[in-house]
Amino acid sequence: MDENKDFFDSEPKTENNEIDSTFTSNDENVSDNSVDFEGVFSEELAETGIQQVQPDNYRTDVGAAAVKKKRFLQTPIIISLVCVIVVLLAFLVFKCFFNTSVVGTWVIENSSTADEATTSSSEIDSNYYYTFDEDGTASVTFGTIKYVGNYAVNSENDTKTMILNIVNSSQEFEYSISGNIFTGRTLTLKNSTYNTEFSLKSASLKPFDLKVDEKFKPNEKIIGRWKDSESYNGGNSLNYTYEFNSDGTVLINQNDQLIVNGVYTYTDNTISVKYYADQEYTMDLIYEFKNDIMVINGFIGFERDTGSSSDEIR
Repeated sequence: MDENKDFFDSEPKTENNEIDSTFTSNDENVSDNSVDFEGVFSEELAETGIQQVQPDNYRTDVGAAAVKKKRFLQTPIIISLVCVIVVLLAFLVFKCFFNTSVVGTWVIENSSTADEATTSSSEIDSNYYYTFDEDGTASVTFGTIKYVGNYAVNSENDTKTMILNIVNSSQEFEYSISGNIFTGRTLTLKNSTYNTEFSLKSASLKPFDLKVDEKFKPNEKIIGRWKDSESYNGGNSLNYTYEFNSDGTVLINQNDQLIVNGVYTYTDNTISVKYYADQEYTMDLIYEFKNDIMVINGFIGFERDTGSSSDEIR
């Protein structure tokens, strides 16, 4: 009986020891994060004789290839950005230090500078501003009056020349440009025929502000753009327009060569236009209506231009 007892006692012990050992082994595997499960399963599959099947397009080097491709694409982008930056820097250097173009706005050097120029009628701004556009248009602005013409330059020879046409007056100048954007650019115009010379500084044209009368109220009968009536004026077109806006401002245009900005007030028969040159001036227009024609000063007829809005044109 003792032998049987020993036999039965020892058998469960061995079995329990093996189970404990197995659990212990499994616990160690679970806690060990470095276990390669794929490797373990590969060995088990190898023992059973089953081969692992991979897709035809499966590649282990995909990640590395993507990184290499990304770096390869970054190189031309960086080169392009560098080229753009170099071009911009070159352009800025040219504009700042080597720009010899007359395009822009200039003010006569002997008068106050653009920063000193005022936009209030309480302080007189008697500067003449010359503006040369890229399309060949030239203009001279004095107060709220603008004279418009054209210009042409010849810079191929050693002596640079400019032909300036303003209000039926044509003059030829020799010109030169000095300075830079930091010290200020200077345009020198010299007329050998009349032995005259002008020095102009680069500037920004500031609009001149005339105050509308505080009591102004728009009159729908006057508001609008009025062009000279060929039928009333005997078939003659003067290319003359008045634009009376609802905000009390007025724009007068004569043949696109003389443009006057101003403000206006009115009575039953008079429109008073205020504009500015070296001081404030007032021009009275006597008006009356004959049917749909506005007759100014008794002999020039104007008809309403229904194809445009005066408030949009300004």
